[in-house]
Amino acid sequence: MKWSISFQKNRDESIPWNEKRSLEHLSGNLRGIVAEEISLELSPNAIETVFSSKDFSLKKLAIKLPQNFTDALTNRKGDVLGAALAHSLKEKPLEIFNKDKIDPRIKTQFDMELLKTGSPRLPAPEYYKKLNDYIEDLERGVAEDFMKNTWGKVKEKDSTITPAGEFYDQTTIPDAIIGNENNEMIGFIEVKAYTSDELAALLKLIRQRIEDHGSNSPHYEGTASNFGKNYPGAEKEKFTMGVDLDKEIKFLDTLRGLVNGEPDKDSDNLIILRFPNDIPDNLLMQYGELIVSYGYPNLVIQKLPYMVEELNVISKTLLGTQMQKLNYQLMKKMNFSDRELSVLEKYSKS
Repeated sequence: MKWSISFQKNRDESIPWNEKRSLEHLSGNLRGIVAEEISLELSPNAIETVFSSKDFSLKKLAIKLPQNFTDALTNRKGDVLGAALAHSLKEKPLEIFNKDKIDPRIKTQFDMELLKTGSPRLPAPEYYKKLNDYIEDLERGVAEDFMKNTWGKVKEKDSTITPAGEFYDQTTIPDAIIGNENNEMIGFIEVKAYTSDELAALLKLIRQRIEDHGSNSPHYEGTASNFGKNYPGAEKEKFTMGVDLDKEIKFLDTLRGLVNGEPDKDSDNLIILRFPNDIPDNLLMQYGELIVSYGYPNLVIQKLPYMVEELNVISKTLLGTQMQKLNYQLMKKMNFSDRELSVLEKYSKS
């Protein structure tokens, strides 16, 4: 909620804070969170399928959070990939650090370090003990560098920011992973709590982009006003809708490789998209056909058993039950400002 209603969606502060914009973001984000939580309880064969690119058998498929496949403490992307990478390095240590068969490149580098420091010639037992210690330090340093690649931006001691690492920057974490009866990762689920107007606008923008540039991505990056938002600043606020399937597939293939050492499945992944119940079937089918035509052959689109307005009501009810706690935080000067609490209370009572 804090992220929805604060300046974090407007880091350059080019758009002045306004209540309408905050309410819009709060509504969309809470509706999305509620839809995702509901989706986790619904197995693939338990709800209505509107579009299926093939005759898939959805029985015996389980829905799991990405963290369920690792020892990650949370479901944040960095934690999941970090835990998976730690597992991979433990189960399959890098061959270059094998102490039973010391890599000549490391031995040469160690000998150069001894020369630089002016170290006297060491007896064999002491030499190899120090060499083993050197290899352990190198391996630890490499592992730490790899781990940094699982996070977003790393703040250095001098306050500079290191750009996102490869694992983090090239991936998007899906809402859930699909596992089969053998607990293998075979695909993922993405939940989009869009309104009908939002999905219709997305389809129109994608088709226009195809005509203008021939692009074939199932998501669209534009401004909030492109999607019908009319709050102050909507015409210059960056806004993205649709599914970024390439990055989600990259996440799943990366996680699968780190945990099980399996080869990438790429286009073989099963993709299940879920939308609110009141989105017209024809819009969902059009979106499905577009996605398949872009090279994603294993696609299923389903409807959650709740309409957009019902998801909104659940969101407001849940928020209303927390207002006493939130007001206490305000009284103690914790987390939320006066104007932010005002937005939360107004939304919960709307």
